[in-house]
Amino acid sequence: MGLISDPGGQDKGVWDIESETVYNAWASNPKFEAIAPSSGTTQTSYRALVVLLTEKDKPLNDLMREKLSTNIANFARTDGKHKVYNGGDLSSRNFWHATGGRASINLVDIKDAKLDKKE
Repeated sequence: MGLISDPGGQDKGVWDIESETVYNAWASNPKFEAIAPSSGTTQTSYRALVVLLTEKDKPLNDLMREKLSTNIANFARTDGKHKVYNGGDLSSRNFWHATGGRASINLVDIKDAKLDKKE
């Protein structure tokens, strides 16, 4: 996404050893090209839409609709107060946290979405 510099740049501490190894192998390739856009010139605000498919005649109930809406809002928070979910080998962070506070995402809240009840 171009949100961080290369491993030798200002974001050196963000890179992990494995990523740096991959980067160095890639950078040593004669066909290597610098990432564009680069850090400082890249897009930092994104918009996305969450689409939920349900089985015919099995609409989302109010409880599940509220849970989904809460998770969507949590994923898009930019104030550092997002909930982190941990469960076994899985953990999740929101978009802003995963980008180190460098980018944000605006998601359409399911509560605000218009429901089209076509047969």
